[in-house]
Amino acid sequence: MIDNLSGADLRRVSKDPMEIMGMEHPSEAAQLYVVRQNPEMIQFIGAPSEKVQLEVVRKDASLIMLLDAPSEKVQLEAVRKDTGVFLYINKPTEKVKSEVLKSDCGQIIYMDNPSGNLQMQAVESDCGSIIFIEHPTEKVQIRAVTADPELFIYIGSPTEKVRYAAVSACADNIMYISRPSEKLQISAVSQDCETV
Repeated sequence: MIDNLSGADLRRVSKDPMEIMGMEHPSEAAQLYVVRQNPEMIQFIGAPSEKVQLEVVRKDASLIMLLDAPSEKVQLEAVRKDTGVFLYINKPTEKVKSEVLKSDCGQIIYMDNPSGNLQMQAVESDCGSIIFIEHPTEKVQIRAVTADPELFIYIGSPTEKVRYAAVSACADNIMYISRPSEKLQISAVSQDCETV
């Protein structure tokens, strides 16, 4: 049985919003009426429309946790209001992750296997965020040590290119490299004769 014939469902919920719990397919108008009264009622609506979901996260972004598979548009609306709700989103899109990083690059610590683009976005915003990236790409490592040579000590298993960038940025970084190549030694000495 479909409950949304002739606005009957809207009349029912306008008398008692709890009536929505007994409706199989409430109209969008009924859904909107109910969530405008109390956004937490979203949990009692079987398949809320995107418009209804947007209404809910605009009122309270944290209620995204009550939504099953919200669209990218709904996810973006929620994180623009509060980046902290990112943690409640199951399988956020790359665009949503990027939006979060625009406001809070430290959130990268909570992103599973962030792409090279997301890593670079975080490091360009704050080079220190490389500390929170489990497996930074070589380009990201180079960007970080070029911006702040002291970050070199936080990079596990740096490639030769990363080592060279780190030593080129600060000759003292050679102290953190066991068995530095001749190229690295020359780079360090050419900057500071006392280094090696």
